[in-house]
Amino acid sequence: LRRWLAEAFALQIMPGSALVAESPESAEQDARTPQESGELDVKMDETETGDQPANASCQTGLLLALVTFIAVVVPDALLVVVTANISYGSKFYNSFASSTMSWAGNGAACLTAFWMVLMFISDIHRRGVFVRTPLVIVFVMLVLATGALKSAKYPIGVQVACLCLTALLLGSMRHFAKKKRIAAQTFFRISGASLLVCAILALVCWLCGIYIDKQNGGWYDDDMISKLASRNADVYRYASRDLDFIVSPVEHCGSNAVLSNFTKARQATISAACKSATTVGFLQFSAPFLVSIANLIAACFCFLFASASPKFAGSQKKKLASLKAVLRNCVLVATGLMTLLYASFSYLSGANVSLGSVVFCLAAMILATLIGYIYLEFDHDLMKQQLSSKSSPLANQLFTIVQSDWAKACAVGFLNLLIPIGILLDMARKCIRRCTGAPCEKVNDKFTAEGRQVVDELSNWNWSSIFAKINLLGIAWVVTMVGSKFTFVFFSWLNETLRSANMGFGLLVLLVAVISFVMFMLPIVPGTAVYLFAGVVMGALSGDSVGFWPGVAIACVVCSCIKLVACTAQYGIGYAAGKSVQVQKFVGVDTVPTRAMEQILKTKGMGLGKVCILVAGPDFPTSMLCGILKLNIPQMLLGTLPVIPVTIVPQVLVGALLSMPGGDKGMWSMVSTAVTGGAAAFQGGAMLIFSYKIMKTVESDSEELAVSRPEHEAVEALTKKESEYNRAFKEVTTWRTMRAGQQALLVSATGMFLVAGFLTAADFILTEKMCFRKFSLKNNIGDPEAEGGLDGSAHRIVIAPFGWIVLALTLVGSIVHWIFGKWMDALAKQKLNEVTDIKALPEQTSQQTSQSNIGKGKAERS
Repeated sequence: LRRWLAEAFALQIMPGSALVAESPESAEQDARTPQESGELDVKMDETETGDQPANASCQTGLLLALVTFIAVVVPDALLVVVTANISYGSKFYNSFASSTMSWAGNGAACLTAFWMVLMFISDIHRRGVFVRTPLVIVFVMLVLATGALKSAKYPIGVQVACLCLTALLLGSMRHFAKKKRIAAQTFFRISGASLLVCAILALVCWLCGIYIDKQNGGWYDDDMISKLASRNADVYRYASRDLDFIVSPVEHCGSNAVLSNFTKARQATISAACKSATTVGFLQFSAPFLVSIANLIAACFCFLFASASPKFAGSQKKKLASLKAVLRNCVLVATGLMTLLYASFSYLSGANVSLGSVVFCLAAMILATLIGYIYLEFDHDLMKQQLSSKSSPLANQLFTIVQSDWAKACAVGFLNLLIPIGILLDMARKCIRRCTGAPCEKVNDKFTAEGRQVVDELSNWNWSSIFAKINLLGIAWVVTMVGSKFTFVFFSWLNETLRSANMGFGLLVLLVAVISFVMFMLPIVPGTAVYLFAGVVMGALSGDSVGFWPGVAIACVVCSCIKLVACTAQYGIGYAAGKSVQVQKFVGVDTVPTRAMEQILKTKGMGLGKVCILVAGPDFPTSMLCGILKLNIPQMLLGTLPVIPVTIVPQVLVGALLSMPGGDKGMWSMVSTAVTGGAAAFQGGAMLIFSYKIMKTVESDSEELAVSRPEHEAVEALTKKESEYNRAFKEVTTWRTMRAGQQALLVSATGMFLVAGFLTAADFILTEKMCFRKFSLKNNIGDPEAEGGLDGSAHRIVIAPFGWIVLALTLVGSIVHWIFGKWMDALAKQKLNEVTDIKALPEQTSQQTSQSNIGKGKAERS
């Protein structure tokens, strides 16, 4: 039994641990390779370390499993006991359902932020355990208190707080495990197993509660909603604070509710109150299930981290090979998360604004966790060596991407105001170290050692290039956000116009086809908006002619045909534009990644990588790229066909359900949300697959793809011709050589875009909008704002003052950026001319010398 447990909980322990019985041979080996201080895969058995180390390894493994299980099960149990309807969920939410508690929650949130700052500047990681533990406990209590006090307005807040507590406990345990030199692979495996067990327990608890507790009505139906409402009387009272009566779950919120006696504005207020109150009841009912799902997702990431943990044992070649596989997996996950970020506002925001915000926040949190995992767990020196290795084509591409100014601009834009705030807090932390007499690395330095390292790294960046790219990214971000909003406003106007025209169904189909084709040919319009529009219009207007479901089927056929026709037209545009050498250079036809994509797209049939590129890629750019690369049109259309069942049909169905009476309630609402979420998940999965295919192609065929081709000689010549201008432009835009006026111009434009991006991102995430109003295809422009309309004016979608501030900052920032670009372009051309004149001067001098020598020779002969 002891041997079996030792194998089951076998720990990978790094050298120097007390669990490893050091032999003279191992000590000599450690002395020979001191640089290889990473985690080693040590087999803890009797033949290598004896009975005592194996027994110690088994005991430590069991102890680690027990502690991780407690760290997971305690927050889960707290969440279920506090929020579930099978325990004290109703009493909990009723206790905090008041405006006073909400204002207290705002104060608790401010106090939590202040406490975080206090822990940072007081160097909590340097303090002793008796100082660190109370500070952390107070912080956890403040987070839980904030979630509880704001539970009436943000019902999911307390659940998020409990799940964050689990992450905090596991993170603290990982820090302790690293001190005990326990390998990351072992820790994440045991943590994943504990999370998986807790997920199963929570699911069993939920199913047993539904089956056994007959008093709660079993499944989530109208009877269950009524019983939950009777228990949540204070919650319904707080949700009805803008009304002169308390909403009823049956009369006002049920599937058979009749609100025709109220005005439209009153109906909108009642619907909002019902949605707020019923959300609390649904969270109480599904609390154990949500815990199970959250633990399951966390377990998947723990097992991913366990498999991705690089094995730093063996030769240097094995280490680099292990790290290369890890980096490839991490890049794939990051690509999928970035795709979810894109899908959250391009695919989900038009159909379900709340779902889009949730997916955006979830993907951003997981992406931040992945970056933190890479930073904390990987050997930085080994990672730099792998990225800078010329023997790995994939590593070269990753190194180029990571070190590019575009990647740095994305990082600065994502962190935004956190960078200057972090620098200021580091300066405050250094002052506190001086005042408290703590040991300082450099007394005269205004930054700590950690802060100085970051500042030195930032000082080596080409900030003028990064700022310029931030401006371009800011323009693209704001244009995409605002464009998507006004796209749905335009489609809503078209929907109202077609409804009021009272035309025949055949003419309606023709108009929808023409409008869809025109929208497809606009690069800024996402394909999902076209599918939703067709579903809303033909689903609503086909009831009196062919029927609802036949109308939905016809809409699917029309969208599918127009999609293929539009792809062919976009291909033609790309084919014509591809004759320009400048366009070929812009898309990088002579670069390895583009050639890898071309090789995948030229595969005959319906290969997985080819289908994922054509289906998951943005509509207009993907088809245009196929034209530039001169691919086969029938093969391109064949690879595009899977878009019909996985994207077109689901999105048309969602649009039709938006127009169907009662489609936003009950079962159809759940179907719509599930279909929309499934489309976004497929988008992320397809992007993940074709990214993997491209990386594998680059890794296996990089030498062949890098060979110069005759058809790309003009592109290579243009690149060589422009290299001198690019060198001159880089010299004049170097931050240290720029004048103060030029720096101020660039920084002012970047500041405008950072503020505009921060406001639009906050507006997208928060439930209470401050820049742009919530608006979907089912809303009418002519309705009052209280009913979800725009009071008859499309510009009313912009909320004053922040919405207009965003648009003004974007406009002024674009003008300032254009002025800066023209100024630097003139300086670069001037410098290029000077260099050309200097190079031409020796040639002229030599010609004059030779001519004078010839003249002297003639004079001598004469």
